Amino acid sequence: MLALRTDVEQLSQAFWETCFENSYLKCRGEAFQELFQTIIERRYPGDFQRVVPWGRAGDLKNDGYLASRRQLFQCYGPKVLDLRATLDKVNDDYAGAVEHWAVHFDEWIFVHNGQSGLPPQVAQRLLDLTVQDPAHAARPWGFADLRNEAMQLSAVDLTVVFGDAPTIHTMLHLGFDDLQPLIAEITLRAEAPLNPSLAEVPAEKLQANMFSQPVQEMMKSGFVRTKLVNEYFTTHPEPRHQDRIGAWFREQYVRLRSEATTADQVYNRMRDLVGGVGPHNARRECAVLTIVAFFFETCDIFEPHGHLPDAPTN
Repeated sequence: MLALRTDVEQLSQAFWETCFENSYLKCRGEAFQELFQTIIERRYPGDFQRVVPWGRAGDLKNDGYLASRRQLFQCYGPKVLDLRATLDKVNDDYAGAVEHWAVHFDEWIFVHNGQSGLPPQVAQRLLDLTVQDPAHAARPWGFADLRNEAMQLSAVDLTVVFGDAPTIHTMLHLGFDDLQPLIAEITLRAEAPLNPSLAEVPAEKLQANMFSQPVQEMMKSGFVRTKLVNEYFTTHPEPRHQDRIGAWFREQYVRLRSEATTADQVYNRMRDLVGGVGPHNARRECAVLTIVAFFFETCDIFEPHGHLPDAPTN
C-alpha cells in the first residue's frame, strides 16, 4: 500500500483505496474501460488521449494513447478471464495496433482486470511479442499498476472519481439523523428476528479476519461512533429492533462470504448493502462505516477468529 500522506488524510486515503479495489473487481467490459480511461485522463490531463469506437472502423485497436510516453493502451475486462479468449485478444489487438499505430507508439499496454494476475501463457505471449518486435514492446497492466496511478491523483480528482471521502471530523459530528435513514432502509429489507447471539468482539478480530490496512483503518474509524448506534437501538421503541437488523446482517454476511474470495471484498459489499452503490457524500459514508463497524463489533458479521483468505497484494 502506498504511504499515507498525513494523519489527517489517513481515513480519506484508506477510503479511496478501498473504493478503487471495489471498482476494479466489480467493473467489467465497457465499465472497466471507462474506469481506466477516467483515472488515466485525470492523471495525465492534456497528455492522455481517450479513444472511443467510431463507425465501422471501431477504435482501430486503441483504447487510449499517452503521448509523452508513446504508450498505446488496450483494455480487457471480461466477466471470466478465459485463457484461450485472452490469448486471442492479445494476438488480435496487438497485431491491429501495430497495423494502425506503429509509427506512434513504442509500448503496447494490455490493461486487464485479472485480480491475481495473468495466466503464465498470456504473460509468456506478451514477452514473445516483445522479442519479436522490440520497437513495440508489449507488457501488462493489472491491479497494482492501475492502483498506483489512481492513488497519485489529487484529492479533488479522487473525489470526482470515487466520491466524497469520510473524515474523522465528519465522524465525530455524526448524529441520529444520519443513522436513521440507513437503518430504516435496512429495516424494510430485514426479515423477522432470528434471535442471534451477540458476543463481545475479541481484540484480535480485525487482524484475524485478515483485512487489508485500508479496510482496517476504515473499520477503526467506524468504531469511533458505535456507541451512537447502540444508543439509537437502546432508545428505539421496538425492543427487538437490533436483533432483527443483526439477523439480517448475519444472513447477508453468510451469503457474501460464499461468493467473495477475500475479507476485503465481503466488507466492501456489506458497505454497498448498507449505503447503496456510491459515490456518497462524506456524512452518509461515515454513517455507513459506523453501522457496519457496530455489527462487526457485536459479532453479527465476520469471524470471531477469522477464516477468510487475505486480500490481494499484487
